[in-house]
Amino acid sequence: MSPAISRRTAIMGATGALMTVAAGPAAATSGLVWRANASQAILWDMPSRIITRLPTVARYGQPIAVGTIIVQATCTADVVGKLRRANIDRVSGTGKCSLTATDPRGLTAQFLVDLTFPQTPMPETDVDFLITGTAAITSPLPLPLPRNKGPMRIAMDPRARADMIGWKPTGTNLLGFVTLTLKDGQDPTLTTIDIR
Repeated sequence: MSPAISRRTAIMGATGALMTVAAGPAAATSGLVWRANASQAILWDMPSRIITRLPTVARYGQPIAVGTIIVQATCTADVVGKLRRANIDRVSGTGKCSLTATDPRGLTAQFLVDLTFPQTPMPETDVDFLITGTAAITSPLPLPLPRNKGPMRIAMDPRARADMIGWKPTGTNLLGFVTLTLKDGQDPTLTTIDIR
């Protein structure tokens, strides 16, 4: 195996470590704030955070169990009010984003992540609304073993998209999309994993 392929394999394996729930010592993640644009009609700053503790250590050459990551996103009271005035009492959605892994030599690889937000009741008043969902790597799969030792930085890419459904009491729904762009001045690093 050539060194270049080996380094790429290390990146892919380390990203697998990101998606585990228990792969050694872990650290809590800080939140990120996105500029959300819903169907080109509603704009707001949307805080998000990963509440699953992410690993900071993975073992060289060992299998890494891929798990599910729990994420939260916030709709502001203003957005809640607009949705309620449209007679929406529940929301659900799916989303896509990507991560970039960077090894100590600067080699990068990208991974696609799917998010799912289950149908959740809206608050009955105009208050900030926290919706909880799950995220998991969907490509490339399967993830190979980490082959190189050293620190691996895993960072969120600056753009994402979600398809949202607003449910009415009658059972009818409104479909929409939300484009998301990370606000400037934030560190997009989710975790740095030490491959030992």
